Amino acid sequence: MKNRFAADDADYHLLTGQHPVFGNRGVWDGDYTRQQYLRSVDHLIGVIDGTIAGREVPEPNHVASVRPDVVLWLDKSARPASWFVDAFWEQLAAAGSIRPRYEFLRIDRRDWLSHMGYDDARARNAETKTVRIDQIPDEPVLRIRALFCADPIDPDSWRSQVTYAPTTLDGLNVLVVDETMVSGATLQIATGLLSRVAPTARVSGTYFWRDTTSRTVGGATQPGTVPVWYPGETTTGEEVTIYGRGVGNSSLAYWEQLPANEQVIRNRIAAFVVSAPHHNPETFEHLPDELADQLKADIAQLASDYRGGRVLRRPSADRPDDNFDEAVRAQGLDFEDFVALNDRWADEISKQIANA
Repeated sequence: MKNRFAADDADYHLLTGQHPVFGNRGVWDGDYTRQQYLRSVDHLIGVIDGTIAGREVPEPNHVASVRPDVVLWLDKSARPASWFVDAFWEQLAAAGSIRPRYEFLRIDRRDWLSHMGYDDARARNAETKTVRIDQIPDEPVLRIRALFCADPIDPDSWRSQVTYAPTTLDGLNVLVVDETMVSGATLQIATGLLSRVAPTARVSGTYFWRDTTSRTVGGATQPGTVPVWYPGETTTGEEVTIYGRGVGNSSLAYWEQLPANEQVIRNRIAAFVVSAPHHNPETFEHLPDELADQLKADIAQLASDYRGGRVLRRPSADRPDDNFDEAVRAQGLDFEDFVALNDRWADEISKQIANA
């Protein structure tokens, strides 16, 4: 039965048995690696199509959330999660579901926690943070609001304009997606900021990555895995690489050298939260992102292998029981066989982790 759900590692660049687990490679086999990405996108699509109501950051004063009108992906690292959703929507979304509108916003917790009394070292660590959105001054909130202003922007009087003009988020259900949880501060900051940008919007937040592999070190929980595109940081807090997610860092200079149009004007005003394309900083020529291209190819291959029955779908445990059971049966499995297969794989991986 296990051999039935097997794809060829040679068809993949990144989603293979070399996926790091606690920094070690070869702990997961390739099929188990791919199951974790499928499980993650299964949960996220369930949230987006309204099948799953729970959120890690719920809407204030609402026990359960409804299907979002807008999905706001946190750049840079949540952008690849949108590629997974796009690739699997037709296969995993509830029948008749329509993908919501997408927006992208670059939110780095380190930029915002400084307003709340955190130095850079404390902002970077994985400890739980006390997020005080009211400590953030109005100016950056207004600049973000300019991105979503429903009226054409007047570059000479945008501050007074966007203070009172409606936004394209007003009255809508907005889901903010981050790629994985570290301290939880980034998602709390992003949802809080959006609530200030558009006070009548109903804002909630969730994560893409669903693997729960972890261990306790010094009394603190240490996650064992992150999505393969997550770059990691040097000891000084710099990203190991800016590549792999399809866009680069923020760059006011990039937008200033472009001819002015409506979107460019908005991007100049809010450049600190807008990702620029990868580019040469002197010539502004666009640069390729080979790691992102490899990931996109892997996502397409994973969607093909799942369609061909070569990847086991482990439906999110947050799906309603009948929906969960239907997903299992659609793979030609009864519930007992699914549990046995799932347990067997989990036992083998647990032994691998223990020996790593």
